[in-house]
Amino acid sequence: MARLRDRLRRARPAPAGSEEPCLPCGDKAGIRSFSINPRRVEPLAGTDVVVANPHPLRTVVDGQLVVLDRTTDACHVLNPSAGLILDAVDGHRTVDDLVVWLHDETSVPPEVLRLDVDGALTSFLAQGLVRLAGEDEPPEPPPPLSPGQPSPHDDPRVMRRRRWAPTVNRVLSRTVPPHTVGPVRLAGTSVVAHTADADVAARLAEIFAPLPAATSAEHTAWLVERGQDGPRRWHLVLDGEMLGAVPEATAAVESFMVQLNLVVVAGSSGGVLLHAGAVEVDGRVVVIAGESGRGKSTLTAALVQAGFAYLTDELVVLDPATRRVLPYPKALDLSAKSQGLLGVGGADAGVATKNRVAPDRLGTVSPGGELALLVLLAPSWGVNDEPATTTPTRLTPVAALVELLQSTFAETFSIPDAMDVLGEMCETVPAVELPRMPVADAVEAVRRALG
Repeated sequence: MARLRDRLRRARPAPAGSEEPCLPCGDKAGIRSFSINPRRVEPLAGTDVVVANPHPLRTVVDGQLVVLDRTTDACHVLNPSAGLILDAVDGHRTVDDLVVWLHDETSVPPEVLRLDVDGALTSFLAQGLVRLAGEDEPPEPPPPLSPGQPSPHDDPRVMRRRRWAPTVNRVLSRTVPPHTVGPVRLAGTSVVAHTADADVAARLAEIFAPLPAATSAEHTAWLVERGQDGPRRWHLVLDGEMLGAVPEATAAVESFMVQLNLVVVAGSSGGVLLHAGAVEVDGRVVVIAGESGRGKSTLTAALVQAGFAYLTDELVVLDPATRRVLPYPKALDLSAKSQGLLGVGGADAGVATKNRVAPDRLGTVSPGGELALLVLLAPSWGVNDEPATTTPTRLTPVAALVELLQSTFAETFSIPDAMDVLGEMCETVPAVELPRMPVADAVEAVRRALG
């Protein structure tokens, strides 16, 4: 916290009436501020004590305080004045004490500071960043999901499955499976799969083909067909936990692929986890982030076709110390329209909303590399609209962080000082926002930005 305060002090707060307004979430060019539903806030008295809520995470980027409230997924950008006020809220100082403390720190006249403090604290209260002393503490953010856990941790069905997992695992471990696929590495973890069905084994082998081999497996999956008196169903079992049953083998394999992503997320603790694609050239990695539907997989595939090596199209695992991106070269999920644009449509193109395309149909697979460029796809980017060429925008570090936080998995925040790690990454790695444009133009824009 001392380092946070030092960085805010170096960006001297501006007095009221200057060019920089002391607004906690003031509009800034290129930066989006998100807020929760504000509640009615009564005027503050000088004797009121304000307490900072414990769950928001903070970091200073370019002299501005970026605050992420994980209970609401709200992101706030505070200028240096507002950041210093929030930092001074310690749960003991009254409003009058805050004015005195800030006067000692800044030499700004108390009558000017009082206006800023009242305005800032009122906004903080409305946004849920602070509360009055004596009010209930807000709920903790939901815990991260783990493999096989699509419902809350206290769901009795989940707890029952987990209690039976050791027994199921022992029973299955005594079975000699006719077909074993793997083990393979999945970024920061590994998995092996067993099944008695030759066709299912062949499909799993196809899915695992681009993934690097592993010497052992941290996770074990079974795809088992069961049913005697009634219809037969396929059961997916991961580490002894039965995750559900489906009527067809194809659906079982699809469920398995969904669980693989959760395995990667849960098994890559200590890494920065992004919902993003990634490609590599000459050891330099380009990470392509954006909300679902903005074209991450399409652009990733186009870059691989253009000579970049493939790392992943959906889940980036990045070492926070070295910024090395680990390979997770799963088959790419591409819509029929994207496959048509890229010229890789197969016989089943258009049958499903998305189809899987093996990386070797596009180019080569990368062993990994160091992060060199962040490409953040603007909301209008995508292949479902008519393309319109516009100019890519070089993002400020603050704007890049605000956008990147929307693509960051909750598990990332188990890293010590995770917000500082992300903030420093955005300060030192160039970032561009790519608007909607033809795929070929997007590929060239990435080349130019990478240099």
